[in-house]
Amino acid sequence: MSDSPAEFSKRYLTYKVPVSDPPRTVTVDLKALRYRNAAREGFTPQSAEMLAKDAVAGKGTGWVPAIQAAFCGKGSPEGIAKVLELVAKHDLWAKGDPKWGEDLKKQSIPIEEKLRRYCDRMIGLDCLGFAINYVQSQMRLVQDLSPLNADLANFRVTPFVPRSTLLEFHTGDVVVWNEPPRHIAVVDSGRPPSLSQGLLAGFPIVMAAADSNFGPEGLVTASFNLNPKGAPGTYDFVGKSRSDLVRVFGPVVPFF
Repeated sequence: MSDSPAEFSKRYLTYKVPVSDPPRTVTVDLKALRYRNAAREGFTPQSAEMLAKDAVAGKGTGWVPAIQAAFCGKGSPEGIAKVLELVAKHDLWAKGDPKWGEDLKKQSIPIEEKLRRYCDRMIGLDCLGFAINYVQSQMRLVQDLSPLNADLANFRVTPFVPRSTLLEFHTGDVVVWNEPPRHIAVVDSGRPPSLSQGLLAGFPIVMAAADSNFGPEGLVTASFNLNPKGAPGTYDFVGKSRSDLVRVFGPVVPFF
């Protein structure tokens, strides 16, 4: 069975990485994966993350788009794991941030810890990155859409259809915010414990976020109330400090 959104999010916190000296596979466990959005953070071609991206992509034949996405907040779990593998294999610690990277390289700590610190410094995920990679992991939709080119508009049109009532929600549906703010999340379960149409209903939601309205920065899995609001298919998403207008979309044939 396919991963639920919550199960898929856990793949962003644990990576199996082949290393040498001696040859083996190590497990890199992250406490959290930071929120990262290249546009929001004002990256330029000379930003440390972008210089590191170019260096790693230069060693990643067949993986270049996935590697580029990993440094821009749009990476898949597999793409991030490949970045860590190439950094260790080709000694790319100092690419992008030489002083920091050389210091990390010299430290007498396990390779797993070095890779964790590299990931904390260079890699992250934004809301759209999580949503597009989850949808593509289902192996059914938008496979030809690069995560680097994805936009909220891609989830408002075919092959997605709007969910007009709370009762139509399914696991894997996407919640798209009426802009501003620009944000997107994924429904982890389309059937909350108690659901009466027209009443507030708590749905488990998974997202990458940097807005305290949704919780701590990074990957968030929590229940939020969605209340029908105005036109059919429009909902009030009740956060911790404010409510936002959203719409919910999903594939004609639900993932689950």
